Amino acid sequence: MVLIFLGANTFAQKQVLTSRATYYHDRFENRRTSSGEVFSQKRYTAAHKTLPLNTIVKVTNHKNGRSVFVKINDRCAKNGIIDLSKVAAKKINLFQTGTTTVSVEVLGNEYRKIWEQQSDMYSMFEKNNMSEAMQQKYIDSL
Repeated sequence: MVLIFLGANTFAQKQVLTSRATYYHDRFENRRTSSGEVFSQKRYTAAHKTLPLNTIVKVTNHKNGRSVFVKINDRCAKNGIIDLSKVAAKKINLFQTGTTTVSVEVLGNEYRKIWEQQSDMYSMFEKNNMSEAMQQKYIDSL
């Protein structure tokens, strides 16, 4: 955990967890999640056993440094696991191994707008032929 100085004796805690990442099986498509939402492999969402529902997190693959923003909208059965939707898993190249070690950074509500616009952001990257390295620099700057 890292403490961030906000001024005048005020500190905020930045929570960063190390976890194993997996991805949802297609059989969960269109089923209700713990939050009541209908699951879609095309939305940037994830399941976690203990993080509060509707929390926005940044998931970073330790092997390649790629990151994605997801919203926790479901529960998974095992501690230390974050289960990503397919679209999120693809953005961090999780399909190569099926499971990998990631950092899960818990973010505040100020990141909700970024999460909501993430599909548009990736479309812009592709439209402008932006390299993966440049995409990652942009995401890391957020």
